[in-house]
Amino acid sequence: VRRGEVRLGGEDASPLDNRLFFAMAVDQQIPIAIVKPRRHEIAYLEATFYLEQALAPAAASGWAIRATALSGDDLGAEPLSGYAVVFCVNLPALGPPARDRLRDYVSGGGRLVWIGGDNVEPAAYNTMNEAAGAQLLPVPLIDQRSATNREAGDAESWHIGFLDADHPALTRLTEPASLYQSVLVHKQVRFETPDGSSASAGARVLARLDDGEPLLVERAVGSGRVLMWGTGVQLEWTNLPLKPLFLPLFTRLTFYLAGSQTDSSQIVAGSPLSVPLRSTAAPGEMEIVRPSGESLRLPIDGA
Repeated sequence: VRRGEVRLGGEDASPLDNRLFFAMAVDQQIPIAIVKPRRHEIAYLEATFYLEQALAPAAASGWAIRATALSGDDLGAEPLSGYAVVFCVNLPALGPPARDRLRDYVSGGGRLVWIGGDNVEPAAYNTMNEAAGAQLLPVPLIDQRSATNREAGDAESWHIGFLDADHPALTRLTEPASLYQSVLVHKQVRFETPDGSSASAGARVLARLDDGEPLLVERAVGSGRVLMWGTGVQLEWTNLPLKPLFLPLFTRLTFYLAGSQTDSSQIVAGSPLSVPLRSTAAPGEMEIVRPSGESLRLPIDGA
């Protein structure tokens, strides 16, 4: 558990609310895999370069995520059960045994995230998904499109137009709207809109472009989850890696999928606060720190 404090640099008419104390539980070294189509001698030319910098910063000490870089060829033999989340970035459609290993990983409770790119050929992906019992993709894919083909004429790209504010990974990322609306998408892998069919039952659209096309879709598959991000994480496809949204978007998605999200509540002063105790071994007391810095320790009676 990490404790922190946020404090205003100056004073105002009410100094008692100028300090905010918080605590968060940080799971150390969440194991994830970032799978790239192939390794390149020049690191920044790899499709996963920016994602690896965000999720596994080289300068970080004690960072909560432990990322392992794999190539598509490694999937056939790598034991995936040890990873909380697997990111498959710009991979060609997989055949056995890699396809079957990913299917077993998801059905066993794994979290799988697909990210678009030039190698994502929709027809081949749909065939791969059908061979895996529709357990690898959240929804079937339609095609690839480029912003240069927009019927609007002189528009050069799409913007992200919607993020699902009710989703636990995205709720803190929707204000101000410019945080996501400034992201440009030049190329996209289009998805079918979830329609309740067996191939998309339970799918949820988490992000859309400004023309309404789904950009991020999630679906529960058994005890696992599959997501797909419909553009790339390289600059040929989007400017997202250069935007402030990039790092918090993918780290929050990782924490959410790994079950490491920290619960928090915001209430009006004077309103009752109910703190659910989900653990079977409930703590015996709680600590409250007032704005003045005074600490109170109160017993917990289970209510």
